Amino acid sequence: MKIVEVATFYSKYLAEFERKHPCLRQLGYAEHKRALDEDCFAECDFDAKHLRARGHEVLHIVANYSTLQFKWAAENVARRYVDSDQFAIVSAQIQKCQPELLLLRDCFTFPPERVEWLLTKTPSIRAVISYLGVECDVRQHVSNKSCLLTCSKFLVDDWRREGFDAHFVSHAFEGGILNRISSTSPNPIPLSFVGSCSPNPHNDRFRWLESVASAFPEFGLWTDSFSGTPFERLYDGVNSICLGKFRPWLAFQRSPLIERLRGCVYGLEMYKVLKSSIVTLNRHIPITKPTAGNMRLFEATGIGACLLTDLRPNLNDYFVPDTEVATYSTTAECIEKARWLLDHRNAVEEMGRRAQARTLRQHTYVARAEQLESLMLGCLEAHDGKIL
Repeated sequence: MKIVEVATFYSKYLAEFERKHPCLRQLGYAEHKRALDEDCFAECDFDAKHLRARGHEVLHIVANYSTLQFKWAAENVARRYVDSDQFAIVSAQIQKCQPELLLLRDCFTFPPERVEWLLTKTPSIRAVISYLGVECDVRQHVSNKSCLLTCSKFLVDDWRREGFDAHFVSHAFEGGILNRISSTSPNPIPLSFVGSCSPNPHNDRFRWLESVASAFPEFGLWTDSFSGTPFERLYDGVNSICLGKFRPWLAFQRSPLIERLRGCVYGLEMYKVLKSSIVTLNRHIPITKPTAGNMRLFEATGIGACLLTDLRPNLNDYFVPDTEVATYSTTAECIEKARWLLDHRNAVEEMGRRAQARTLRQHTYVARAEQLESLMLGCLEAHDGKIL
């Protein structure tokens, strides 16, 4: 198959990546893209890499990384694209590649009208696969010509009733990361949380973390939720007033969590924090409803950390609760379990080993590439003879 995968990366990560690697501005597109891939942020190009290993030709694009995209435009197309918008450059990349299949990781950036335009411009495309991980008005965000992937099992049946060809594909872990992270941790972190915790979209998680921080002086928080320029913080405050959420925002600015802040980490730096953690915490956000399956489940267990996560009905689809990962149902139970784990290091190490073994056996991007390949071939076969 000839595939183009279009992703978007978290804008705060891209800004931090640029800040840490100013020398990249002097590189060409290919070298710059290679450096980005080697940083291992989120899902990175892992699917593309393992699909290539299975014999397919895959172009991976980070659509919203302007610095990188403008380099591609300058090297490959007419100068008029250099100062053009991101979508025009993505379209030019797709047209140049002439793929059979288009994999869109961000339905919000590529809604149905843009998909239609891409199909008009690139008649080689025989099938479109779109990824959507949250409950929303699916018809507003996904073309009805797309096969639909999600990491939330409860959404599959809902979206099939809407007429979509929907499939479940879980998150995974990239085993090659283990070769890039030291097996020993010179400065162990007793208890950590890595991730977003802003009170407006994640108020449940925010309050839970405040309780954890009050119970454990040794707790460390790695997040970008407290970061931003003064202008960005002012903008957030004004926006919160408009949304009627000023009090949660003000409480956030005065939160005791600020005292536990250790900065923000992404990619390999995040994995180093997880690897150094004796116990690391996880809590799914309410928008995932009753299901477990966020990326942290696989990032933490894959790197070998002991994970303490909220108990969800389907958690045992991935791990054996309280054998491979520790679980809690309430904040009080989370604090009790964390305290027990920190007092029983042998149990922590054994749980981390069991979870890592399970992840490396079942939840890898190698296994996911095999599943994606089957789905992609099925989509191409189903769309043969149809006009997209």
